[in-house]
Amino acid sequence: MNQILAADPTLLSHLEETVLIVAPLGRDARLAAQTLSDVGIRSEILPSLAALCERLDEPHAALLITEESIDQELPRLKAKIGAQEAWSDLPVVLLTSRELDLTNTQRILDQFSVGGNISLLERPFRVMTLVTTLEVAIRSRRRQYQVRDLLREQAQALRQRDDFLSIASHELRTPITSLKLQVQLRQHTRDRGDKSVYSPEKVDSLLSSTSHQVDRLARLVDDMLDISRIENGKLGLEREPCDLAQIAAQMLDQFASQFQAAGCAVTVELQPGATGHWDRYRIEQVVANLFTNAIKYGEGKPVEIRVWSEPPSDARGPGGESLLSVRDHGLGIAKKDHKRVFQRFERAITGSSISGLGLGLYILKQILEMHGARVVLESEVGLGSTFTVRLPRAPVISA
Repeated sequence: MNQILAADPTLLSHLEETVLIVAPLGRDARLAAQTLSDVGIRSEILPSLAALCERLDEPHAALLITEESIDQELPRLKAKIGAQEAWSDLPVVLLTSRELDLTNTQRILDQFSVGGNISLLERPFRVMTLVTTLEVAIRSRRRQYQVRDLLREQAQALRQRDDFLSIASHELRTPITSLKLQVQLRQHTRDRGDKSVYSPEKVDSLLSSTSHQVDRLARLVDDMLDISRIENGKLGLEREPCDLAQIAAQMLDQFASQFQAAGCAVTVELQPGATGHWDRYRIEQVVANLFTNAIKYGEGKPVEIRVWSEPPSDARGPGGESLLSVRDHGLGIAKKDHKRVFQRFERAITGSSISGLGLGLYILKQILEMHGARVVLESEVGLGSTFTVRLPRAPVISA
């Protein structure tokens, strides 16, 4: 019978796997606890029903109560059991008195009639009967905890969805509002007969601003589409020979004006030989996300970008690794948040005015994992952050 419990993969806390025993008279409590211990079931003996009521705010596997322990605390026990959360139906095994008193037993059952998951076990009983009854109760309780965890995950997912929709609506509204205001301003200027609206300088300014806002919208939409592809397993890779230094240099050209506008002086070290078979577009996306993060959180301080390669070893694989590091000296990330920032809808700095959907680092991590690669974060609050991408040079064939 202990094998039934051991085979269950559910991992619960000590309390969640503990049977509480209330049997104040005789040796019933000690015998029951020893019997359960022999088959690997944890238990704890309590002196009274009042003590049991004090413990029912904690999670437990089941209750084992003798009929003679029932006293004036029974209504309180019933209230505690009746106040359980919707997912919970705490099993109670009631050991009837040796001199079977059907009237008293029925009275107790009537007290538990609402919200009670009660099993009767008449004494004297066989040890196997006690063990089997509690094993069934514990398996049932485990399923309840699984339902609880699923409900909590669902609630968390709903909160994340609501947070994401709130952030996404704000992020999408910002460029749309900017575009709308620009158009309205130009229309107002034109309606007043001001011909300067058609001057090359005004047209160039409008086109530049419009292009920037459209690019921002496109990035937001692409991120949301990538999330959908990742979740549905449809984010494929098209591998080709790539040079990581060349990709970094090309992306630096694209981001030069943004680094300059942010006041970030960029130091670059691009060593030759950092090559591999990767999806060029997706690696460009990884580099763009790292550059964007350095601009957002770098506080206008210097940014160091480095590309190099490391030779083969057991740890790095048969072809060695190509590496890219992006280091800023800005806000930094607390150690406790290092894992969190790679999750969906999470941002390095919460509650700040820095924009973003909290998808960039999540998408980056998924892309790298598809390449058999990884990203290492080194950061402390106030000391900046270093993101290091380690890409295998030899192609990794997915199973």
